[in-house]
Amino acid sequence: MTAQEHIQGIEVIRLAETGSTNDVARALAEERRSRTPLLVTARHQRAGRGRGTNRWHSVAGDDLLFSLLWYPSRLPAAQQFALSMAAALATARLISTFTRDVSVKWPNDILVAGRKIAGILIETTVSRGLTDTAVIGAGINVNGTAFPPSLPAAVSLRMVTGERHDTGELLTTITGLLRDYLQKAEKGGVEALQEEYESMLYGREEESTFRTEKGEITAVIQGIDLWGRLLLTLPDGETHPFGMEEVHQQL
Repeated sequence: MTAQEHIQGIEVIRLAETGSTNDVARALAEERRSRTPLLVTARHQRAGRGRGTNRWHSVAGDDLLFSLLWYPSRLPAAQQFALSMAAALATARLISTFTRDVSVKWPNDILVAGRKIAGILIETTVSRGLTDTAVIGAGINVNGTAFPPSLPAAVSLRMVTGERHDTGELLTTITGLLRDYLQKAEKGGVEALQEEYESMLYGREEESTFRTEKGEITAVIQGIDLWGRLLLTLPDGETHPFGMEEVHQQL
């Protein structure tokens, strides 16, 4: 499998259909000798994945589905959340060019007026305490007009704007944004990324409901810590950090 073209200086492989672009990118990371970035995109995914056991719903040709294979430059494994911030901000900025009220639902879902328009899944490998490879997968709802009843909070760019959009043009734009945000993180811009990321957090400084292993809780989002954990102020007034598998914010 070889690259067919370049977008924003990054090699691109286009597929008509695949199980998961993340799986393809991870396999290529193991096979190839080059450490140059590579983008895998598909018109349709049969088994697109989200966090945990979640699956990504898409209709062939309607959505933007891709995975970027990235080789971070000396990014400590402990700072991997910088990749999530970069990917979330790049996607949010793309959506913000078409509509308002765009936010990031921690850790990296993109919302428009509280409805999910995009999701991101990042898978990494670590070597000697550094992030060796990162596969940044994204699904953006672009031209769909309806979703299954099981996804009542989903929305597409077409539903928001009333217009169809060229997924090829969107891919070119998001590729450049991703590259720029990732390079910013690698050049010591993590603090600036965190400030921008926190400014876009859905429900920040508002009372929200969260699902935990012990049941639902209400808490106020204050921001994130250096490791990307969500800082929540609980009803007793105490603020605690929570990891990705500990709390899930309800929409």
